[in-house]
Amino acid sequence: MNEFFKSLTETFSGAPVSVLTLLIMMISLLTVFPTFFKILLKEKGKRISSTEKLFKLINSNLEKGLIKDKEDILLLLNSVSREYYKDFSLSPIIEDYIAFLSEKDEKELLQKNYILLKDIINKENEEKPFSDVPNEERRLLKSIDDSVKHNDLESITFSLHELNSVISTRSKIYKRANAINRWSIPVALIGILLTIFFGIMSLRPAIDYDKIKAINTEIKNDTISKKP
Repeated sequence: MNEFFKSLTETFSGAPVSVLTLLIMMISLLTVFPTFFKILLKEKGKRISSTEKLFKLINSNLEKGLIKDKEDILLLLNSVSREYYKDFSLSPIIEDYIAFLSEKDEKELLQKNYILLKDIINKENEEKPFSDVPNEERRLLKSIDDSVKHNDLESITFSLHELNSVISTRSKIYKRANAINRWSIPVALIGILLTIFFGIMSLRPAIDYDKIKAINTEIKNDTISKKP
C-alpha cells in the first residue's frame, strides 16, 4: 500500500495540489453517497412497513376477537409508534385501515367489524376533534366549532380570518421549502461533479514556463541567425 501511494506521488509530483488530498476526497465521496442513499431507502421502507405492521396487528386481533374498543387499538398503535419512532392519529389510521380492507377484498372481516371501527372513529372525533391538523389550525377550528354551537357569528368571522391568515402563511412556507428541496440535490450534484472535474484537472502536470521561455529564446536566436 505504501509503495502504491509512493508511486502515485512520484507520478504527479509536478501537480499543484496534493494527490493524497484528492484521493481522500474521492474515497470520502464513495463512502458518503452509498451510506446516504442507504439511510434514505431504509427510512422510506420503515415508514411503509410501520403502517403495514400496524394493519397486520389490527387484522390479527380483530380475527381473534381481542378488539372491543379504541383502547385495544391504541395499545397496538402505541407499540408500533415506539418501535418506529412515528406518531399516529387514531381516526385517520382507522380510516386508512378500512380503505386497506376494502382494497384487499377482506369483505368478511370488514363487514363483521365495520360498525365497531366506525364507532371508534366517531367517539375519537368527538373527544379530540381535528386531531390530524396542526396545533394552530386545530385551535381555530375548535373555536369556530364552539362559536357555531353558540351561534356567535362575530367570533366565527374573526376565527375564519385568522384561519385564512394561518393557512396562507403555511402555504407560502411549504412552497418555499419545496422550491429549495427541488434545487438542493441538483446543485449539490453539480458542485460535486465540478469538484471532481477540477480535482482531476489539477492532477495534470504544471506548465513549465522556464522550458517555454527557453524554446522562445531558441526560436528567436535561430531567426536572428538566419537573417542576411
